[in-house]
Amino acid sequence: MKTRFELLSTLRNGWAEAAPAFWTAPGLPAEAVEPEAALMRGSAAGERVAHLGCGDGRLSRAMGPGIVGVDVSPALVQAARAGGLLDARLWAGPPAPLPGSPFDGLVLDAGWLTWPAAELAAVIRAAADALKPEGWLRLPVLLADDAGPPALLLAPTGHAAQQWQRWMTDAGLVLEADLDSGWCDGQRRGPQGPAPGLPEAAETPAVDAELLYAHWMAAADAAFESGAALEAEACLEHATATWPQGREGWMQWTFHRLAQGDLRGAALLTEAWVEARPEDAEGWLRRAEVAEARDKPAEAHAHLAEARRLGLSGHLAQAADGVAAALASPQR
Repeated sequence: MKTRFELLSTLRNGWAEAAPAFWTAPGLPAEAVEPEAALMRGSAAGERVAHLGCGDGRLSRAMGPGIVGVDVSPALVQAARAGGLLDARLWAGPPAPLPGSPFDGLVLDAGWLTWPAAELAAVIRAAADALKPEGWLRLPVLLADDAGPPALLLAPTGHAAQQWQRWMTDAGLVLEADLDSGWCDGQRRGPQGPAPGLPEAAETPAVDAELLYAHWMAAADAAFESGAALEAEACLEHATATWPQGREGWMQWTFHRLAQGDLRGAALLTEAWVEARPEDAEGWLRRAEVAEARDKPAEAHAHLAEARRLGLSGHLAQAADGVAAALASPQR
């Protein structure tokens, strides 16, 4: 059985795949939840605090009342609600705003440490944007030279202390703790601007949409393999919204709708597919197939002509011939 640290090193390959096992793997015993939760929260009574990366909600519940759980996995959000964390919310990831914001404070869970640098910077920026003026952010820190379980250090998870500091200040936060403690605390700048001595915020790295797209596609594949069709479709929706240029997301989502017998849904998806990728011959071909199945021959002919104009070969050319034959059938 994998340990919690070994699962941490796989999270970047698909949070929805690894996270459920992450929360139930050895390494996070029940008796450790309370002190870990107290350390993670560090807030005053009455504050409204979000736990970003709440998983199944165990740590969130232990933090006390008023905690809002946020996660990118539909399955884990559902599990958190079922476990008693009623205010658990699904987040599509950056650049989407955090649901339920603004917050007095926000705790970033350790699961985010395995994300690539560009994505992690965007997550910290989104977290900072979700805070009220002078709100606080607390996150665990894994430094590039940390000593720890080898399975975790094999993954490209560690970042230099200067990088963590830069991400926090670029997000508009004033650093309030020594990184050697294993935690990085920051406070959002108030209306008076940056504190004396802190540099102006530099430009935040752009979100790598293609990397986020790959993350959601991996999560969708894992959900399909486990039979979680609704979760898989939610992941495909996140994938296509994050990076509309990705063909595989549109294709899988369309095929899933067709397998469910939802021709209207498939028609809407193929329309969005060719809008996002107008030079994609396969998108036009799939749109023609759906139009033919919906008994709309004029639309099917037009879409098929566009697909052939853009160029088809191999199995796609054979599929186009099949659509043409169906349209020419005397039984139509």
